[in-house]
Amino acid sequence: MASLTFLGAAQTVTGSRHLLTTASGNRVLIDAGLFQGRKELRLRNWAPWTSGKLDAVVLTHAHIDHTGFLPRLCAQGLVRRALCTEGTRDLAWLLLPDSGFLDVRVDGKRILFSGDLGRYGTSVPVRAKVVQMTGFSAHADWMEEDRWLARAPSPPDRVFLVHGEPPAIEAQRARLSAKGWRVEAPQPGQEVQL
Repeated sequence: MASLTFLGAAQTVTGSRHLLTTASGNRVLIDAGLFQGRKELRLRNWAPWTSGKLDAVVLTHAHIDHTGFLPRLCAQGLVRRALCTEGTRDLAWLLLPDSGFLDVRVDGKRILFSGDLGRYGTSVPVRAKVVQMTGFSAHADWMEEDRWLARAPSPPDRVFLVHGEPPAIEAQRARLSAKGWRVEAPQPGQEVQL
């Protein structure tokens, strides 16, 4: 039986990584994204990869939260091939060299993150007001998702909600469950049988 393991973008909008293991044992990673945002998410980028070698990585699109971890997997010899559209390939060619050098230190020098900025040798704290917009995604809002799902020829057997913050995922789960659909919001690392 095939299985799907949610290694990223589960209960968060970042670090999209979903491991599909086929009934014949092929292992395909759907997206290889970097975790971005809060420090506890970014630290996951340096956690050891414990999911073994991959037969392929399929990239859905070129955003760094879907592709940025690919250089690390390749550097460790864990990927046989990557599959994507020509457009994704062309954009990834521009974006991935930066993420390939992502590390806490490079050549003994610390990489700066937002909040680490300085001017003329003096540290300058970055102050910004952060506003959370619940129930909305930069990729698609819930009404857009509902319109897209309404075009399905028949209800899906199962729906897995990923790539969203918990309050937004729970709201969408409730809306789709009200239609009688089997909806799940997987936890990080959760494996489901397909």
